[in-house]
Amino acid sequence: MKIIVTTGYPDSGFQTAHQQLLTAGLKEAGASQWEGLTVHQIQEMIFKAYQKESRALGSSVQLSPGRIWHELALHFLISNSDHREWGWADARTVRLLDFWKEIEPEICFVLIYSSPEFAVAKALRNQPSTQEAILNIIADWEACNNELLRFYYRHTDQCMLVNISSITHAPEQFIGHVADLFGLDLKFINVDNQGETHELTAIPALLASTLIEDYEDARVLYCELESSANISENASGIKSAEKQLAWQEYTSLLSDLDQTLAERDQAVQSISELSKAITLHKQQIAQLTLSCDEQAKLAEGRQNNFEELTAKLEVLRSTLISKQSETDARQVQATELQQENELLLLQLHQVQEELEHYFLQYQELNGNVRRESGNIAFLTQFWHEQQPSEIHIDMRRQITGENWYDAELDGRWAGPDNISTLKVPELRDGRYSIILDIADAIDPEIMSGLELSVNGMQMPLKIKEYYGGPEYFEAEFSTSEIQKASIWDIQFKFPKLMSPTQQDPDDHRLIAIRLKSLSLSLL
Repeated sequence: MKIIVTTGYPDSGFQTAHQQLLTAGLKEAGASQWEGLTVHQIQEMIFKAYQKESRALGSSVQLSPGRIWHELALHFLISNSDHREWGWADARTVRLLDFWKEIEPEICFVLIYSSPEFAVAKALRNQPSTQEAILNIIADWEACNNELLRFYYRHTDQCMLVNISSITHAPEQFIGHVADLFGLDLKFINVDNQGETHELTAIPALLASTLIEDYEDARVLYCELESSANISENASGIKSAEKQLAWQEYTSLLSDLDQTLAERDQAVQSISELSKAITLHKQQIAQLTLSCDEQAKLAEGRQNNFEELTAKLEVLRSTLISKQSETDARQVQATELQQENELLLLQLHQVQEELEHYFLQYQELNGNVRRESGNIAFLTQFWHEQQPSEIHIDMRRQITGENWYDAELDGRWAGPDNISTLKVPELRDGRYSIILDIADAIDPEIMSGLELSVNGMQMPLKIKEYYGGPEYFEAEFSTSEIQKASIWDIQFKFPKLMSPTQQDPDDHRLIAIRLKSLSLSLL
């Protein structure tokens, strides 16, 4: 049975070395069969019992746990004895090297160190770069690596001292050295290592080197580490490559900036075109209103004509009655006059019916215009005065937007294009929070590259994690920051789309994410 323990300064990137060993065939340590504790939990309990923080490596004193901790450690080792080659990685082990060596004399150690600028660059990502902060980081780095050297000098035959940069640039060489030195059956597998060293780009590391120029003790210690290491940095080749990589990253950032500026100009042009379209719609509304007024005047004139014709009709009826009372001698003349009057009456009735038809049309048109105007004014005023503090769009129901597939049990898939939209009415002024409840994504990279914008303004997304539940994306904005519009346009832009044909050969859709709901909350 071979036990390989990987440790080093917390920001040295020792996890990358352990991940390479696991990929090559080393087994990860399991929990104790008696207490159910992992090695990380055991070491955390030891640190708490001795009132030491898990990352407090500023002291070089080794901890000396009592007999009860020896029993827990033995239970842990026995529980993993079925494995032929196994191990673990933990920064706390630096303070417990003598402890584990005493319990199991045959245990082997992979001791990982990094350059001081690497440690400073990683630590300063989450804190201000003050002189005091840099001094504390260098002090912790020196204390931890002095302890690694002390232990390495005492147990050279069971230790391997390695620079993390050599693992990043030549992982196959690292696996071969470990296998040869400790007699392990490991095989290098070339996979994309997502270790911590990939989180640090060349530019921060190069800048950090200028912050520690005055720390001579750290430089001397690093030189001693390099001269004693089984695999050192090979400074000439790696440093030159890092400088070239830093320049490439700088030019890439300039290119991204130019692209962002071009996209901004395009967005401004789109907003201008939209403004022109709104102005045109307003002119059309004004023309329709003027046309309605002209129709109303025309109907009023026809009403007056109708009244005049009605009066004339009454006169003609009186004349007809008078003529019917004339003598038989004038019967023929009266009959002719009656026929003439009947013809005129028929014409008048036709005119009256036509006027009544136009008058009814005018009343119907005028009523519809008034009702629609009243409804629009009421809805607008009611929405702005009675708007709820939270608006929840359930993607399983009917929505207004583009580039969405039919609703499913827990949301809708976006696709087949890489831009999807949702339309919502304009909300009242204030600051709002947008929460995206995403049920699934066809590829995790789509989640990390998702872009959200409101009325053309991009919103920075934050991930909210709930214990035992899914992840939510959240963004905040103020209505004063976005373009005014009666209808808001919420846009989702995806870095790519994929087809789920591997899971379902009959499903040839191009999809990105399955959105369950979107919530707009007034803060």
